[in-house]
Amino acid sequence: MPKKSYIEKYRSQLAFTLIEVSIVMVIIGLVVGAVVVGRDMITTAAIRATITQIQGYNAAVRQFEEKYRYLPGDISASAVQKFGFSVVPVRAGTIGQGNGNGLIENYLYVAATSYVSCCISGENAWFWEDLSANSGLIEDNFNTAGAFSIPFTSERTTIKIEHIIPRSKLKKGVYVSVYSTPQAKNYLSLLAFGTAGALDGNGAIRNNSVMLTVNEAYSIDAKMDDGLPQSGLVIAKYQQWDIASAAVGGSGPAGNYGLVWASGGNVQGAIDTSATPSSSITCFDNNNVAAAVQKYSIAKNPNSANCALSFELNLQ
Repeated sequence: MPKKSYIEKYRSQLAFTLIEVSIVMVIIGLVVGAVVVGRDMITTAAIRATITQIQGYNAAVRQFEEKYRYLPGDISASAVQKFGFSVVPVRAGTIGQGNGNGLIENYLYVAATSYVSCCISGENAWFWEDLSANSGLIEDNFNTAGAFSIPFTSERTTIKIEHIIPRSKLKKGVYVSVYSTPQAKNYLSLLAFGTAGALDGNGAIRNNSVMLTVNEAYSIDAKMDDGLPQSGLVIAKYQQWDIASAAVGGSGPAGNYGLVWASGGNVQGAIDTSATPSSSITCFDNNNVAAAVQKYSIAKNPNSANCALSFELNLQ
């Protein structure tokens, strides 16, 4: 038998055996699995923290109402002085400016019956100041809401959104807001807001995007409520075009930007019974079957950031 050349011996030494290849594949599989599991654990922990955060705010509002007989942000000017709270700005006692009507409103677009949650201005800014700096019921210390006075003041252009409302525990870019609806209900909301460039002509911060994935929205809803996007205490909102203003996110009068609860109409809280097919931009759908129950679009686009969530303030 002829001897192998040096080159042939060298090549044979470089080759991998099936056992070696198998070991490498197992190691790669373990690493990938660990990364996926780790990512899922982080997401699960963030969802749990967010639920705890929302429940904590709801409890704080109940405590505030029991102690002061008003909802935070909705306090009249005389009561603010009586309680020793910040009186900057002076609360005018009108809609969105401390009228004590039990609704946490902004002072813009209050007349639009289908659109009252677009902006941070007035009561829904003072809400967080009353819960934190004025009463100490939450750990944050929001004390710059006074710059959101009426009329417009230049301070608004220098204030960041995180100085007015809290960041969510879910992920970067998502905040917790508060608003009321024409159905006379108050909601906390998880959604993304615009940057300084989204300040409108009156200086209010306007929400113009969503950042919850369908999976995140479903997981939170399922753990806190019924897991359905249009019923219960947790309601899904999602982004759509405002035909009147031809702007993404619009849901009311021309020029307004926001999020709606139902593709079948602008009225917040309306149940959408139309045939809604699942697509890459839906938060929920009913598999294109009219009158069927809408469900989160987790089969089509679980990781698409198409959702925002609203949590009814339960003061019972």
